[in-house]
Amino acid sequence: MNNRRERLAELLQAEISSALVKARYGGFPGIITITCVKVSPSLEDATVYYSALGTKADKEAAARVFQVLRHDINTVLCKRVTLRRMPKLAFKFDPTPAQAARVESILKFLQTETKEGDENPQG
Repeated sequence: MNNRRERLAELLQAEISSALVKARYGGFPGIITITCVKVSPSLEDATVYYSALGTKADKEAAARVFQVLRHDINTVLCKRVTLRRMPKLAFKFDPTPAQAARVESILKFLQTETKEGDENPQG
C-alpha cells in the first residue's frame, strides 16, 4: 500500500473510532473496536473492519449499529477530513481478535497440561 493510502486509512480509522464514541455506539451496550481500514488504490472505497465483544447476538447488534450510524459517521468524516471525494465506506466484521483469543486460550491450556505432566512423572 502506498504512503497516501496508509495515511488515509489511519486517519479514517481514528476518525471513525472517534465518531463511534461520540455517538455512544448507537446505543450498543458492548465494546466495538475498529481494527483496520483498507482503502482501495483509487481512494474511492474503504473497507472498515471492526470487532465486537460478546455473544453472537451482540455481534449482530454491532452490525446494525453500523447500518444505523453509517450516515452520521459519513457526515462527521466529511466535516473533519478534507478530501475531494470521501471514500465510500463498507463495514465488515473482523473475526481476528476472537480467533487470537481462542488460540491464546488453547496455548495456555497446553502449557498447564505440560506443567502437570512434568510434576507427575510416570515411571
